[in-house]
Amino acid sequence: MKYFTFIGFLLCYQISISQHDSINATLLSNKVYENEKRFENCTNKACQIKESFLNAEYFLEEDDIFSSQNWLDKTKNLISLKEVDTTTVFVHSLQSELFYYNGLHQFAINEADKALITAHKLKDSLLISNGYFFKGINLMELNKLNEAEKFLWKSRNFQPKNVQKTYLRSSILNEHIYNNIAQLKQHLKQTDSAIFYNTKAYWYAKKSHSKRGIPNTEQTFAQIYLEQNDTENALLYLNKSILSAQKSNYFDVVLVNYGLMLHCYLNNEEKTNLWFQKALDLINEKKINITYQTYFYEIAIKAFKKSNQVKNLTFAQDKLIRINEDISLINNSYIQNITKKYFENENKLLKQELDLIKNQREKQIYFIASVGLIIFSLGIWFFFIQKQKIKNKEIITLQQQKEIAKLEALMDGEEKERMRLAQDLHDGINGDLSYIKYHLSSIEYESLSNENKTLFDKSIDMIDYSCDQVRNISHNLSPTTINDFGLITSLKNYCNKLEGFHPIKINFQHFGNDIKLSKNIETVIYRIIQELVNNIIKHADASEAVVQINSYDDNLFITVEDNGKGFESSQKNAGIGLKNIASRIAFLNATLEEEHNANGTTFTINIDLNNIPKT
Repeated sequence: MKYFTFIGFLLCYQISISQHDSINATLLSNKVYENEKRFENCTNKACQIKESFLNAEYFLEEDDIFSSQNWLDKTKNLISLKEVDTTTVFVHSLQSELFYYNGLHQFAINEADKALITAHKLKDSLLISNGYFFKGINLMELNKLNEAEKFLWKSRNFQPKNVQKTYLRSSILNEHIYNNIAQLKQHLKQTDSAIFYNTKAYWYAKKSHSKRGIPNTEQTFAQIYLEQNDTENALLYLNKSILSAQKSNYFDVVLVNYGLMLHCYLNNEEKTNLWFQKALDLINEKKINITYQTYFYEIAIKAFKKSNQVKNLTFAQDKLIRINEDISLINNSYIQNITKKYFENENKLLKQELDLIKNQREKQIYFIASVGLIIFSLGIWFFFIQKQKIKNKEIITLQQQKEIAKLEALMDGEEKERMRLAQDLHDGINGDLSYIKYHLSSIEYESLSNENKTLFDKSIDMIDYSCDQVRNISHNLSPTTINDFGLITSLKNYCNKLEGFHPIKINFQHFGNDIKLSKNIETVIYRIIQELVNNIIKHADASEAVVQINSYDDNLFITVEDNGKGFESSQKNAGIGLKNIASRIAFLNATLEEEHNANGTTFTINIDLNNIPKT
């Protein structure tokens, strides 16, 4: 668990750093000498604060914990931790990160709480969200899973809404929040929930083009499937994760994936030796963080124990022992020094806190009196404003009801027309074809020449094929299975039938709760998916497509994805099918997200079941 949360922690911290004008994150790549020289050349306090903090963050990135803590202590001595500004939040956050990195999770939680206090005073929702995220992942390490989940959801709820400049940063943080919730659910053996939330994390990672988030979420999928002994899907996502990570040069992720590969080939010693050697070569070739080496050897040891590979097991255990000895020597000295400093500083801050509380109480008395007078003055004005708002809401509600009724009438008319056409096809053309076949069958077959017999047989086959085609068109126009078997069975049958008539593999998946909706709503959802799949077959030139439905609590999450070429913008604007999809999405009060790239097209639909119209 720690491997994944640590990655999320580092990335989210870098997100929050990018908000602060006085701390320029682009300097993190400078050499150590250049960083220290910058600090020495500072001629004012503001410059010293900026450079000492950047040095602390830089040395943490380089895994030099002692140097990072020393530079952070310099920053603390230059500022007042009681000041309400973003620098204070960053200092507490980085101290929390240092504690987290060394396993001092309760200390890390205390620092996250301090960061949250200042972030709430600043009313900075992104910094508040980061603080709750830090607190949640440390509680996960303490195995307090219920509390951890509560704070991870708080982090999600404090994400900025409709702010363009923070959209990308929010998407990346959402990816890490949902990924950690998925791991938490996996730890609780709630597989469906783990898949559901990791699907959301994967969507956010792809939406923000997160170079690290995409291989991480793919790796989480692989771990979930490995726990379910689903080796086929585990291998699928491991290969995806390896390619994504190699493309972005995240070789630590690649190393962990190599370790997970060992669990996919427990009964094949030749392949486990191959993947193990690949991992050892990667460790020798690349500068991989010692934390990820530790995690890899822990995974490898578990695999070799299961497969009883004594030689590899002994080698991996020896490596892990040496690494842990090195880590212990470094961490023990750090922990002794920092805990002593921490408690000395806490006593000093406690006295300052008591003085501050006294001054704040006096200010609060004056403030409450002033607010009371303002509230009383605004009371009557608010009463009249509220009455006007109620009237406006009634008008908007009536307009919405008229729009819903209009859309429902249009779709109802369309369904009736489809049923009429299906009936005409079935009773008319199909009956005529059967009548023609009957008359042809009355011809004396034996009296025909060999050439005419061949033509006769081809004619009968063509009539049979035409009957099947008409029957399939009739069923597509009016899917009676929805009334008899429900939405999921109808969609599964539909995808299976299409594979028989088109050269494309359509994989239908359903996770989560059973779907129980009115037949009218289920038909609308069926039509949306049918239109999307038809577009893939007609325009995408795809060899494979996935239709996935996740139903959890009061949400329905639909993904339709293909590996084709997508379609041009002119096709998108002119397509009647996409306009029909848009009208049905509007009727359901749902949202539709699209992504088009060289690897294919993805449509993601999110339906709040509490917000669909009552029909």
